[in-house]
Amino acid sequence: MLRFALLRKNNERLLGVKMKKFVILLLVFAILGLTGCDMIDKFMGKEGPGASDICAIANSSSPTKITTDVTYFTARGDKLSGHYVTTTDGKDAIFDYYYEKLATPAESIESGDSSRITVYEGVVYYKDGAYFSGDWESWRPGTGTAFDLKFSVDEKALKDVVINEDGSALEAKVSKEDLASFIGTDLGAIEDASVNIVTNKVNLTMIIVSVKTASGEIVVRTSYTYNQQELFPEVESPETDEGVE
Repeated sequence: MLRFALLRKNNERLLGVKMKKFVILLLVFAILGLTGCDMIDKFMGKEGPGASDICAIANSSSPTKITTDVTYFTARGDKLSGHYVTTTDGKDAIFDYYYEKLATPAESIESGDSSRITVYEGVVYYKDGAYFSGDWESWRPGTGTAFDLKFSVDEKALKDVVINEDGSALEAKVSKEDLASFIGTDLGAIEDASVNIVTNKVNLTMIIVSVKTASGEIVVRTSYTYNQQELFPEVESPETDEGVE
């Protein structure tokens, strides 16, 4: 009986020590912000797919078609949309755009349209260092697009990162201070933006950015495809008006 009592006390003491260590581990994990499987993986020295892997894929991808949809919810309750498609073949490109904006009184008078929303749309062609748009009679020297979001997916800018089970996508926050360099343009954020980065583990397939500004909320959804494009089959290089700016 004495031996049994001693064994029982020893077991209780060992159990108490283990529970104490476990509680300490839980506190450490809580401080580190780790939960669920992360607790086990970190404690056991196992590393799952990281944000750095997803960021590396995003920054190294070379899409041939970029489609960006922008939805802007103004503080007054208006919903404005934009749709931009850039298709590339080497250095050649075709840029299609459509976007809505609130019309100024002068614009409404000029157009004779009483609608508060004005639509702009068109196509810009880029070939061999020249571009053509609208009602022009000839090509002009120059390259680029009228709408060019250049994401710089910096892992250091991501906060509160959550990675999906297969390690192909993540959700995170980006501070208003870092957002301009992250998205390539200043949207006037007044708080942290929400960011979703989606890959197929080989290439970037989508980035979604949701941001709140002083005048409303903006959602930018950009998707990427990689099929080979043939933009100007059997078309000679354009002659340009060198003197036109």
